[in-house]
Amino acid sequence: MSGELRNAQEDLDKLRDQVEEEEIAKSDAQRQLQKANSEISAMQQKMESSMAGAAQQELDDLKRKLNARIQEVTAQLEAALGKAASADKARKRSQSELEELTAELDKVNCM
Repeated sequence: MSGELRNAQEDLDKLRDQVEEEEIAKSDAQRQLQKANSEISAMQQKMESSMAGAAQQELDDLKRKLNARIQEVTAQLEAALGKAASADKARKRSQSELEELTAELDKVNCM
């Protein structure tokens, strides 16, 4: 009976060692899982900030293009306004000349 007890005690010690080893392995696996989750979170944040940076870059590019287009359209508008002002001056000059010629014609017809 003491032999059986000794064998049972040895089996119990072996099982305790195995449980302890399994607990250590489980603890290591949990640490590795936490580390992997932390790395994944860090990568996600990095990707999100990278994507936000890319989106910001796209917005900045669009802003520059729009500003360039606004400047181009503004220059065209200023040129068109200048032409309109010149045309208006020419119209006024022609109208003035027409009035002078009409006045001269009236004088000639009255004579």
